[in-house]
Amino acid sequence: AVQEYFRSHVQGFTAGFCGNPESIAVNRPLADAFLASLGTEPFEAQNYDLPVPAVHEAMIVDSNIQFNLLYADYDSLGLDEQDAEVQAVSSVISDLFLIPLLRDQYGVYTPMAGAMTDNGIYLLSYRDPNVKETFQVYSDLPQMMSEMELDQDTLDGYLMSTYVNYAQGAGELTGAYEALLNQLQKEPQDKRLMSMRQLKAMTPESVKAYAEVYQAMVENGVWMTDGGAGAVNANADLYEQILNPFGSVDTSQTELTDAPEGSEHYDAIRFAFENGLMLTAAEDAFGADEPACLGELLGGLTAAIGAGSNDPEEALAFWSQYGLVGADADLSGSLNKAAVGQFMKGFGALIGTELPDLLPELESTQDLTRADLAELLYRLLSE
Repeated sequence: AVQEYFRSHVQGFTAGFCGNPESIAVNRPLADAFLASLGTEPFEAQNYDLPVPAVHEAMIVDSNIQFNLLYADYDSLGLDEQDAEVQAVSSVISDLFLIPLLRDQYGVYTPMAGAMTDNGIYLLSYRDPNVKETFQVYSDLPQMMSEMELDQDTLDGYLMSTYVNYAQGAGELTGAYEALLNQLQKEPQDKRLMSMRQLKAMTPESVKAYAEVYQAMVENGVWMTDGGAGAVNANADLYEQILNPFGSVDTSQTELTDAPEGSEHYDAIRFAFENGLMLTAAEDAFGADEPACLGELLGGLTAAIGAGSNDPEEALAFWSQYGLVGADADLSGSLNKAAVGQFMKGFGALIGTELPDLLPELESTQDLTRADLAELLYRLLSE
């Protein structure tokens, strides 16, 4: 299969090699012989009738979090290609706006701003509990950039972190390989030096001028969400097209007879169920008053932090490696408040924060119901 692939593509083949003159002399006849041995078969250009994606699109997946993307190619932004300035501006945007707003305020696990060499620039939220809030931050970004206060000393810190990527030395073979790629891609051989000079010339005003680029990104870019059915459908007005290739079910539309709206634990149970942290005891009932077990706690917490599904066996293997539970623990064992509190104390130490008492209304030795466990997960993630 490999031979057949290369046989039909050998007409466009480029063989590159980096090394000293002696090794080049050895390599060249071997490379020529290899290519000649493949033979050649003529091939015709193919016409592909590919569907055009919507500018605003969502794809539903079985997930309790979202990935929200805003992307635009360089042509749409009036830029030639990725350059050093774009990389530096991406660092400024990430540090001054995306991290404080999306991560610290809205709970996104990792917000990212970046640029791809041959394609365009992007804003991306990784493991995002929200949709509309994130896209609002993206939309507000151009104005925030135009109004930001940025002095040269602060900017120089961002520039230095980008500059070192160009300034660090490369070995002889790495340098030769870079020169080879520059030649093939018709890039100037002093591109690295040009980028370094570009960074040294940047000012706060030149960074603020990129507000126009990001405004063009907001107006002309592609908006995309991958996420759970409930979150996507709740924000359906944002999209021209919603895809559901895996037939995921919108659990927000499932009514639970033992957790009607207005009941004591309604918000917590809906949160745990709709976010995939806990399963229902029956098709139309949560099992709110049934006893909770260790497997449900471990599974719910695993799903909550994005470390896996709420499968008890997998969750036990995950948490036991951190010493928070024994590898042979009884997953069907009941939970009382004291035991759960001890586990959550260890979990808090693991993530570097002291967690408050999330179930103050329960007595220390009182066993948790499934509704109590839903409350714990809800309070943990909302408080």
